[in-house]
Amino acid sequence: MNEMWIKNIENISINNEVGECPFCCSNDTNYCDVEVNNGYGYEIIWCNNCKNACHISRIKITAQSHTNINIPKDLKF
Repeated sequence: MNEMWIKNIENISINNEVGECPFCCSNDTNYCDVEVNNGYGYEIIWCNNCKNACHISRIKITAQSHTNINIPKDLKF
């Protein structure tokens, strides 16, 4: 399922925006970077409309990282 989010991952790296959900085409999307250890962590990308989500492991957390966002509990990975 992560393959479906490739365009969104590119959007985040270029524009800091998720863009359209690859499942339901909603623009009500978001993401959060979570630091786990020594400047590294993971990223969750999701759609607030259909609740589909993507988990990306082992990313570098930077000053530009999108942190402190509430991640919904009912996401479908």
